[in-house]
Amino acid sequence: MAMGLVGLVVRALRADAGVTAITPRIAGGGLDPIWPKPDPRPCVVVVGSTPGRAPWGPGSSRLGLQEQLVFVRCYGGGGTPSDERAAVRSSEQLRGAVTDALHDKGIRRFTGGKAIFLSDALSGGGPSTEPETRWPLDTGSFRIVGPAQAVA
Repeated sequence: MAMGLVGLVVRALRADAGVTAITPRIAGGGLDPIWPKPDPRPCVVVVGSTPGRAPWGPGSSRLGLQEQLVFVRCYGGGGTPSDERAAVRSSEQLRGAVTDALHDKGIRRFTGGKAIFLSDALSGGGPSTEPETRWPLDTGSFRIVGPAQAVA
């Protein structure tokens, strides 16, 4: 069974020097496991929609593909009013690094026959504030395409 595309995006971001220079805190799913309160620091949270699948795969002569819309939430560091602008800038810089890591890249292979064939940036949300935590946030969405099963 292939690893989900969100997991591969997390692995690709963790392997990118530009992203990890800003933060090593990169996770798929929710915010709580990697950003302890009340000490906000930069982090990336990757969340995906339900993947679509091409109608091929095992038993056919074609490779099955899956496509998924992935949302990336980039949180900036700092949490006091005195460094609010710096925190907003760090969320923007982090989203820029994530976009550089994912947009228009070629095939990326991972262990176990897993791969990302295509990743495109669809949009960037611009800086805002997380409603629940009031932390600086910048978002982006990406289209990710990969195999539905392991490839050699």
